[in-house]
Amino acid sequence: MDSESVAVIILNYNSSAETLNLVASIQKYERNYGLIIVDNHSSREEKEILKRKKLDAEMIFLDTNLGYAAGNNVGLRRAVELEYQYFLIANSDTEIIHPNTIGELLSAMKKLNADAVGPRMLNAAGEPDSGEIVDGRMGRTRRVPSDQTVKSRSLTGAFLLLSKRMLLKNGYMPEEYFLYREETDYLVRANGNGLSVYYIPSVEIVHRHGLTTGKVWDYYFNRNTIYFARKIWKTSLPELAAFHFLKSSYITVRILMGLEERGNKWLAIRLMWQGYVDGLQGRMGKKENL
Repeated sequence: MDSESVAVIILNYNSSAETLNLVASIQKYERNYGLIIVDNHSSREEKEILKRKKLDAEMIFLDTNLGYAAGNNVGLRRAVELEYQYFLIANSDTEIIHPNTIGELLSAMKKLNADAVGPRMLNAAGEPDSGEIVDGRMGRTRRVPSDQTVKSRSLTGAFLLLSKRMLLKNGYMPEEYFLYREETDYLVRANGNGLSVYYIPSVEIVHRHGLTTGKVWDYYFNRNTIYFARKIWKTSLPELAAFHFLKSSYITVRILMGLEERGNKWLAIRLMWQGYVDGLQGRMGKKENL
């Protein structure tokens, strides 16, 4: 295995068109990489689309949907078995738009002696939509844009280059979240373990947010925000209950008034409040029958 080669891990869940678009952009602009595509128990039709393409990639088809972290961990563990030293977690809804993007991220990682680096992300309209991720004691996060390379507490996990040292010292991504907040947990703990995380705005990709998560966002995002605050910040349960009750009530009013777009208002409200209750009670993992 070339010591400069990067294992690109793509988690596919009913997003074959997006995955193939990302693969095409990698093939067009990159060199010295290996592809590992993990299918997180997509529909039969979606799996067949990927199989028919006969991609130059290692394909892993899971028998159940393990969630974001566990699905990516399958790919990471396989890349470690193949003796890669660098690992790029790339969401299927991302796209490379400049030559040698992965190579430039790797160069920045080596120059900074970093353990995780992430690029500037542009939305589908080409507008900047990323930055250093800063978290607070109620579990909420915000992006802090920057035009300079900055050492960060956390980054968006949609396109994240990791070193072998990161996996050895920080382990694999936390799987209890199922979807959302796991990369924040992972990188915040990396900082605590003496590892370094950097935001590299000179490198750009496109990220088309949330193409595969759909309605489950209202449940998992609310639940996992509360859990993250309890786990990482040790925020007391009464504080979290009061704060997130007010926040969820406010969002409920906004949804009912049409100020927040949802396909099904009542379903979104129900899922949000269900996430609130489960977050306070510490019920984690995959939620069935959403």
